[in-house]
Amino acid sequence: MIPHTSSSTRLFGEREEGWVNRKRSILDTISQDATALKKKLPSDDQVRVDEHLAGIRDPGAGDRRIAARVLAASKLRISMAT
Repeated sequence: MIPHTSSSTRLFGEREEGWVNRKRSILDTISQDATALKKKLPSDDQVRVDEHLAGIRDPGAGDRRIAARVLAASKLRISMAT
């Protein structure tokens, strides 16, 4: 006889209560790994990792960074034209 299991259990495995009840973001959990990785990268790639993780934590942050860059570039063009 085949034991009865839910489809989600068959797809994803048993539910681990530790992850369900956690109070931290998954990003908090991997922060040590990210810090170790960044130490091995050149500074421009370190910035990219920071931006990527910030974008995951706050998806609107990427849009705000783009808007700030566009605004700064337009101000630069205006100041160069005058």
